[in-house]
Amino acid sequence: MSALTKFRIASLVALIFFGAWLIFGPDPVEAGIAAAEAAGKKVKVEHYIASGLWQGALIGGGIALLALVASPWLCRPAQPINDSKPSLPRSQKRFTIAVGVLTIAITAATNYQRLSQSLWDDEAKAMRMFIVGKLYQHSKTNEWKFKEATWSDTFFNYRLPNNHILFSAAAKLSHSGHNVKPTEPDAMYFSEWRLRLPSFLAGLGSIALVGALLTTLGFQRAAVFAMPLTALHPWFLRYLVEARGYAMVIFFTLLATLFLVRALQCGRWRWWLAFSAATFCLLWTYPVALYTAVTLFGTGALVLWFSPRFRGTRLAMTGRLVSAGLLMSAFIIFVMSPTLPQLQNYLAEDRDLQTLNPRLTADSISLFFTGTHWRLWDSGNPLSVALKDDINDSLAAFLVVAIPVALALLAGIVRLALKRTHAWLLLPVFLIPPAAFLAQAAVQQTAFYPWYIIGTIPIVPMLIALGADYAARPLGNRRAGGLVAIGSALLVIWAFSSLTSAQRNVTRNHPIEPTRDAFELYRSEVTNPFHPDIDQVITIGFHQENNTYDPKLHRLDDPQQQHRIHDLIAEARETGKPLYVDFGQEAYARLHFDEIFSLLDDPQTFELVAELPGLELQNTRKVMRLLPTQRHAPPAAP
Repeated sequence: MSALTKFRIASLVALIFFGAWLIFGPDPVEAGIAAAEAAGKKVKVEHYIASGLWQGALIGGGIALLALVASPWLCRPAQPINDSKPSLPRSQKRFTIAVGVLTIAITAATNYQRLSQSLWDDEAKAMRMFIVGKLYQHSKTNEWKFKEATWSDTFFNYRLPNNHILFSAAAKLSHSGHNVKPTEPDAMYFSEWRLRLPSFLAGLGSIALVGALLTTLGFQRAAVFAMPLTALHPWFLRYLVEARGYAMVIFFTLLATLFLVRALQCGRWRWWLAFSAATFCLLWTYPVALYTAVTLFGTGALVLWFSPRFRGTRLAMTGRLVSAGLLMSAFIIFVMSPTLPQLQNYLAEDRDLQTLNPRLTADSISLFFTGTHWRLWDSGNPLSVALKDDINDSLAAFLVVAIPVALALLAGIVRLALKRTHAWLLLPVFLIPPAAFLAQAAVQQTAFYPWYIIGTIPIVPMLIALGADYAARPLGNRRAGGLVAIGSALLVIWAFSSLTSAQRNVTRNHPIEPTRDAFELYRSEVTNPFHPDIDQVITIGFHQENNTYDPKLHRLDDPQQQHRIHDLIAEARETGKPLYVDFGQEAYARLHFDEIFSLLDDPQTFELVAELPGLELQNTRKVMRLLPTQRHAPPAAP
């Protein structure tokens, strides 16, 4: 069967699928957004699904029809091209694989215990909304109930654009084996390690993909060096165990790039389709990676049109690239259409979101290349680490480790730029997306957080490894060249490890936000919210409230309700129950909760149990305890 026939069948199947959805799927007129609004109802996820998937099917069907009509041009016959993938001796392949396996094993062994660290705010919100569900008190009956996150929530709830959909689906599957019995006092209704397992596996897989990508491009020695460098990057280590989709973004970015390289090397349809599938998974996980997807397709087109290698097959190969893009676009538009109105509603709300400024720009660039802030983000926090602080402590010591890393980085850029093959595509694919994101955020003052550019950080260890290995090029493949390459690589690995060691140690040994640590200070015996003894302690949260670990706390997050703390204090003194206040981001909270702080600041009323530093400014938590909490004797009978 010819490629043209296969593509026509695929396009026809897609067209039939989208057409069937338009005919037999939920009717957007009766069950969509407009119908809910006309009836005066709250627009729910199912309404977004009905309207969004119908619109997505309409657009997807149009794209499938276009692909079918254009198939004679897209599937031109092409002369076979020689596979330009470098061949390696079996011994070198085995050595590279052995280094990769060892690096992955060490990384897993030194980080698996972090799977059970506290969830921080963004992880917790995603868990409650899209993966597991939440415990809530019914407004009319005051009965406590558990609302499970459905698969519709997992795939289509985007009221908060914190849903990294493909990750959420994987985490929901991973978490499905977790069960809690009401009789188990120390059980939790969720499991941190189960939630984080998909990220952990994707992160470990990314180390292997770094090696595979460089080996496929002909940089076998650099691949051996790049894998341990990747495992040393503090920012990579942070997102290795974060219960969000960023590790999967790194994984699919590398996978899509690897498949694109293979498609350009041999031109076979299977690699173009694999590239399309990996890009689909990338965007379904994290739509912000559209910058990366566009750069991948654009860079592929540049290689096809300007490389002499494709002189005779240029139009045919371009047709395969466009075909891959059309199929991917049809299905990603279909599955993401229900999320777009929700995203628009979110952006239309007046939210206090972080925007780019010179300090944040410097920190973001520093985090990208070293995983460490440029300036201290909190001089009073013992976990705050910054490169500028290292410079102030000892400029000479800083330069000893920074100069080799910087030289290797620059040498890696030069090496790729001068490479005669299309290995240079790593530069635009991995550097243009973060640069474009920073530029847009600066010009338009859109919301920006440094982790928005996390997906392409593997370029840093790859460039450093390429540069370190570059020192041996003048010696060719002789034994001396290998020794020089190993020596320079070990020097650079040591330098990068030393430069980033402080942040790496902090990341490995401390949670982003110590929510569970705070929770265990006042609920060490009974942690299960379904257990009848959970009410033996009164807890209050009013800012950055810890309602994931302690869903039965009293939420006073509305400043208009902060007077209720007096009633809760009276209840504690009447019943003799301990009362604790657990909150975060104190400086911001003081601007809005002056009545609560007038009590917390009184040493005769409250005492500090602990101040638990976090790894970001807003994530340091305090736990306060009411004094005294002795049970009052009942009044004597008359």
